[in-house]
Amino acid sequence: MQPYPYTPGSLADLLTALSEPRLQTYLDRAGGDPELGMRQYVWNAAVASGLHGPLHILEVTLRNAVHDRLKHVHGASWFDLPNMLKGPETGMIQDARNYLAERGEPTTPDKLIAELNFRFWVGIFSRKYDRLWVSSLQPVFSPRPIRHELHEKLDRLRTLRNRIAHHEPILQRHLMADLTDIKEIVGAVSPAVLDWLNWHEQATARFATPAADIDLF
Repeated sequence: MQPYPYTPGSLADLLTALSEPRLQTYLDRAGGDPELGMRQYVWNAAVASGLHGPLHILEVTLRNAVHDRLKHVHGASWFDLPNMLKGPETGMIQDARNYLAERGEPTTPDKLIAELNFRFWVGIFSRKYDRLWVSSLQPVFSPRPIRHELHEKLDRLRTLRNRIAHHEPILQRHLMADLTDIKEIVGAVSPAVLDWLNWHEQATARFATPAADIDLF
């Protein structure tokens, strides 16, 4: 594929439409060259697109595994048990319940679980749930990670997910380390899902492609 044919006029229009202040990170990396800056922008978008799938699989796999385990140990409505949840997680359950009710949908456990965002599942591995980790959640993983290290990795990946969702630069991160963490956690939950993820993901190839050679996102 031929590189996109930038012109002084098209570059000026792009800087206006996409906002020069929001493009500043890319322009700085390109030494102020607007064409190179736009190529950095395309690379960022391409890599973000490549990471979307692995992050999606991580979130869904982790969510389902945690719910299945807690359902097995504590019952389908484990999140309603006294003293099970604390702080923000309690509010997130109620927000999900309210959202489903407003839409006229049943507030079944499976429906509620599907409405909870990644922040909820990251929070479940924080220090305040150490007792739940010891009593119920460790068997979700093989090999079993150290809880605080798992929480730190998940929280970093939550930040990455949010930056991608808000169309922010991610090219300054250690992206291969991020992908490695995703695969490590997914593999500890389900080797079969990891094998499937490895087959389909395109992020690795995009990381290795120079910005000047990426023209698709």
